Amino acid sequence: MTTVSSKGRWYKGVFLAQTSSVALGQLNSFGSIIHTFAKFELGMVVTLSIVSGIDDHKLMVIMRPLQYRALRDTLYSYMELYDVKQNIKEYVRLFFNGIDKYSGLRNHIAHSVWITGERVDSIMPQSIKIQGGKGKLINDKDDPNRREFTSVELIDIQNKLSMMHNSYVSWLRSLGYPKDI
Repeated sequence: MTTVSSKGRWYKGVFLAQTSSVALGQLNSFGSIIHTFAKFELGMVVTLSIVSGIDDHKLMVIMRPLQYRALRDTLYSYMELYDVKQNIKEYVRLFFNGIDKYSGLRNHIAHSVWITGERVDSIMPQSIKIQGGKGKLINDKDDPNRREFTSVELIDIQNKLSMMHNSYVSWLRSLGYPKDI
């Protein structure tokens, strides 16, 4: 038997603090965004394999522990230090710099608690930054960068990221790289 109160609910003898403020459709968008970022990370490894000539399977093993920004920085650094065509460097940077606009959202999906937003059908991440020993609340009422997302906005972002990934893969294929990427 489940009993619901304004501060939570009892479930099988355990008090649950509150029900989720994130709807099923929003969770689907979260999953799509996280999955697409995983494909971007693989895309960085494949791109490094292409420009370096190092086997992609070997690079996957070597680069597996790296997080998104470290993967991107490794790819960018390699392209600067070694002979990579300028047009390739420019497109790769343009593409992944465009993806970076959404990395904060991706990090919030993975690491923040989401609560109901002020707009209808909206949610927002809440977190705290503790870097440098100075705690700062993220998305509290005093945060000038406060951001909330509606279900429609999340769907738009997931679709845009998927299209960006597909266009990147098409670009690599247009350069003659293998069709299995």
